[in-house]
Amino acid sequence: MSGSVDSEWVSVDLLDDAPAPASTAPPARPRRGLALLATGVVAMLGALVLWPEPGDGPAVDDVVPAAEQAPPQDPRLLPWPGRGPWAGDEAFVGQATAVWRASADEPGATPGVEVHALWAGPVGEVDVAVLQSVGQDGLTRVAQVSESRIPGSANPGPLVLTRADVVEREPPFVVLSYEGGLDLGGVLREPGSSLLQVLPSPDLLPDGVELQRQDGPRFETVGLQDDGLSQPWVHTPWLAPEGPLLAAVRTQGARPGMVQMALIDPAALLPGPPPVLLVPSAWGELRPDQTQDYLDAQKALAAVGRTSGRVSILGSTPTVDGHASLVEVRPRGPGRPVVVTVASRGEGGVVSEPRPSSTPDEIAVGAARALDGALLVVAAAPPQASLVVVGADDRVVATGPRTTAVWLPRDLDVSTVAAQGYRDDETWVGRTVLDVDDL
Repeated sequence: MSGSVDSEWVSVDLLDDAPAPASTAPPARPRRGLALLATGVVAMLGALVLWPEPGDGPAVDDVVPAAEQAPPQDPRLLPWPGRGPWAGDEAFVGQATAVWRASADEPGATPGVEVHALWAGPVGEVDVAVLQSVGQDGLTRVAQVSESRIPGSANPGPLVLTRADVVEREPPFVVLSYEGGLDLGGVLREPGSSLLQVLPSPDLLPDGVELQRQDGPRFETVGLQDDGLSQPWVHTPWLAPEGPLLAAVRTQGARPGMVQMALIDPAALLPGPPPVLLVPSAWGELRPDQTQDYLDAQKALAAVGRTSGRVSILGSTPTVDGHASLVEVRPRGPGRPVVVTVASRGEGGVVSEPRPSSTPDEIAVGAARALDGALLVVAAAPPQASLVVVGADDRVVATGPRTTAVWLPRDLDVSTVAAQGYRDDETWVGRTVLDVDDL
């Protein structure tokens, strides 16, 4: 298993080789003693696992700080150091490992002799361990072992195996999920919702790169805690039925934009690829993908009755009170791509009906009409080109760079618009005319 993330995670460009910052996890604290593990699996095995009583845990000074837990040497395992305040607590990690062994649903899925903690420590009032091991079947797995909920009580119960997943490639992060109505970390949750956190790959977030998650019509920053985990957030299924999207975004440097994007399944430890795949247009890669591109792509797909697929951003530009984009949606099979005009305007926005896409050597033009009757015209050209947008009688209504957008007032009588492009040396690129009489 290499240290680079597979392309399925939608790696948008290569990360800098800057080392991950050293862990600043707080020192370990004495653990609450755990009662007995009363699971059906253990009962079937005819065994009773007793955990230490309160006060039997290691002293704070006996626990190796999380920053000193070295990555495993086995190349089949994730090359991540152990993080969290209890990653060096052999007793707690051993207890969590015993629960994993007793709860494996298949003989081959039992963890091997070598088990490493990816993270271990308290989350709110719940003790949690995220472990990895190569099973008897030769497959690498990660597992979350955490205290369960006692029915009718807000207090946590015994350690149980929450989930275990096979690792097929190195993920950008591991997902921790806590369910059952517990108010963890002071966050109140609705029934059916989950409290989520992620443990990022040590190389995912060098300086200038941060985590952002989609929250409805926007992406919001997800901070990192000193213990290596992200800040928690609440996932409500009816707001995001497919699961939340999480992106690593470069916010500083010469090429700001998305580095990686993945879809979180709250029922799984490992994320999957996002439903929308941003791909370069026929003009090539124009700039790093932005989170706004992903939001526009989702709207364009919805305009053609889809929620997933390959999408290209032909052009995107700020406007006076928002932004405007030309989005090309690729067909699932044979067929011609379509272009959708997407724009925000103040608190609202517009999305056009899909139109056949231009050929790569043409100027792309789209239009959409707002509720107040104003007409948005967006034009995009190949790189190193400038645009002139004209209305009735070839009257110039806008000029600008390779992506140009203009709002035309509703009282302007216009049935067609055209965009014509020129290269920097003033050579002619082309002209495309768009009928807007039916908008």
